Amino acid sequence: MTRTAATLGLLGALVATPAISAATALPSLKGETYDRARDQIIKLRYRPVRFVRTEDGCLLDKSCKRYPELLGCAPTGPTNCRFAFKSPDGRKYVVVTTRGEETRRVYSIATPSKRERMSWPVIARR
Repeated sequence: MTRTAATLGLLGALVATPAISAATALPSLKGETYDRARDQIIKLRYRPVRFVRTEDGCLLDKSCKRYPELLGCAPTGPTNCRFAFKSPDGRKYVVVTTRGEETRRVYSIATPSKRERMSWPVIARR
């Protein structure tokens, strides 16, 4: 085998191998319960974004203790809530919006802009 062929073979292997740090595309989770969707997102190696909170900064129903990734809910109650996750490589964020009073179901998943992320609460360094 010539040196050129060996180099091309190595280069082909590197190009064909998907990057481990690349964010895995999320499946369609619309309509799933939040707990089930959360489990699937975590299995894809996305990490919940943990926000710094004080005891009195938690919602009355204490959802932020169970879900540290909770960005917040509509002031009228827990019917519309938003949850933040970070991709495995740490470069991409996604926000899961849920609806439902008794059972939270995924309404949408979106990528927030950098400007939107600037308005988020302080992120814990854990």
